[in-house]
Amino acid sequence: MEEKFSQDSSKAYVSLQRALTVELERLKSLTAAFHLIDNLTQAEFNNFSQVLMTTNPDIVALKWIEVVPKNQRFLFEAEMKNLYGEKFAIKTNQGSRNAVATINDRYAVVKYVFPFEKNAQAIGRDSFSNEAQRQALYLSDITQSSFATSPQSIVQQKGDDKVVIIYHPVYSKSEKLKGYTALILNLNNFLSSVKTNSLLEKSLGLYLTDLEKNRVPFAGSGPEYLVEELLFRSYEFYLPFAGRNWLFNTEVNLKALPDYQKFEHTSIKKKWAFGIVFSFLFSLAMFLIVRARLQVVEANNTLKKQEKYYHDLIDYSSEAFYLFNCQGDILDVNAEACNLLGYTRESLLSLNINQIDVNYSSVELKDICKDLLFDKKVLFETQHKTMSEKVIPVEISASKFKINNENVIGAFVRDLTDRKTVKAISLDNDLLQRAIEERTQELDGQKRAFETI
Repeated sequence: MEEKFSQDSSKAYVSLQRALTVELERLKSLTAAFHLIDNLTQAEFNNFSQVLMTTNPDIVALKWIEVVPKNQRFLFEAEMKNLYGEKFAIKTNQGSRNAVATINDRYAVVKYVFPFEKNAQAIGRDSFSNEAQRQALYLSDITQSSFATSPQSIVQQKGDDKVVIIYHPVYSKSEKLKGYTALILNLNNFLSSVKTNSLLEKSLGLYLTDLEKNRVPFAGSGPEYLVEELLFRSYEFYLPFAGRNWLFNTEVNLKALPDYQKFEHTSIKKKWAFGIVFSFLFSLAMFLIVRARLQVVEANNTLKKQEKYYHDLIDYSSEAFYLFNCQGDILDVNAEACNLLGYTRESLLSLNINQIDVNYSSVELKDICKDLLFDKKVLFETQHKTMSEKVIPVEISASKFKINNENVIGAFVRDLTDRKTVKAISLDNDLLQRAIEERTQELDGQKRAFETI
C-alpha cells in the first residue's frame, strides 16, 4: 500500500506540473497575438480567447490589462466610453469597492476580458491599486516573464474559492511596456480537472499551499483525512510556478485505497509465516549490525594508525612541509618549515601563504590551486621570505587533494640556497678557467711571433 500511494502521489505531482505548464503556454499564445497585432481590437481579443479556452473550461478569465500614463487617462477613458458606455471610469481594485481611482502616475487597467458576461465587473479596474497584483505585475515586468499573484479573492468569483492571476508583459517594438496579458485560474476546480483528466486515484486528497503566505492550503480537491488516523499517509512536493513557491501535498488513509481489501485478506493468511520470518530477519539484522560496528571500529583504528604514520613521515622529513587551502590560509606545517622560516608553529598557522611567497600574488596562487589537477604533482621554483625578512630561493613540489570536502595543497619545500651558491661558485670557476686559457693562448701567440723575429 505504501508503494502504491507513493506511485499515485508521484503521478499526481507530474500531472499537475504538466497541466500548469500548459496554462503558461496558453498565456504566452495570447501574448503572441498582441505582438503580432499592434492594436488588437476587442473582437479580435475575444476570438483569440475563445479558441484558447476551448480546451480548458476551468479558466475563470483571460484579460488584457493596458498600462495608462497619467497624462493619457482622459483619452483612454474617452476611448473606453465608446466600448462600455458613458459611465465608464478607471476604478480602484480593492475587494468589492467600486470607487473611481485617484490620480496616480500610471494605471494598469483591465481593458478586455473573456468571457465578458461573467467577468464584466473587472472592466476598468486598476490592478496597480491592489498590493498583491501590483507586486506581481512589477516582477513580471522586471523579469520579462510570467509571474503569478498570491491567492486572491476577486469580485467576479463567488464563494470562498481563491484564484491565482498569472501575468505576462507585452512590449512595443520600441521595447516600451504596453500592458499585460492575464490568465485567472480557480485552483480548486483546476485540481479537480487534473485529477479527472489524468485518471488519478480518486481517494487521494490534493492540496496546494503558498509557502510565501502561510502553511494553510489555499486550494484542494478530494477527500479529507484525519492526521491522527493510524493509516494516514502524506507526501509533500516542492512546486515552483510562475515566480511563486508552492507546496503540493497528497494525502490518503491507506484503507481508502482500492487494493487495501485485497491486501488485508492476503495478509491474514501470511501472519503466521510473517512472525517466523520476522524473528529470523531480526536475529540476522542484529548479527549484521554487531559485525558492522566491529568493522567500523577496526577501520577507524586502521585509519588512525595510517594518519599517525603519515604525520610522522611529514614531521621527521628533512624538507619543509606546508598544508594550505586555495585561499592561501596555512592549515598545517612541520618542524622543518618553522626552522626554514624562523617562525613558531602558531605564528605560521596565522599567516597566509602570500605573506611568505614573494614571487606570486594571492590571485596567482588561487589560479595555481584551480589549475592544479588532483593527484598530480607540480614542481617549480620561487622565493620565500623568512621572519627576519631574508629572501631565500626554494623549490616547491605541490599536489592537490581533498580534506573534509575542501580542496587543499600539500607542498614540500626545499631550500636552494646552497645549491644556488655552489652553482654560482662553479660558474665563477668556469669563467676564471676560460679567462686563463684565453690569456695562455694569447701569450703563446706572442711568444711564437717573437721567435720568428
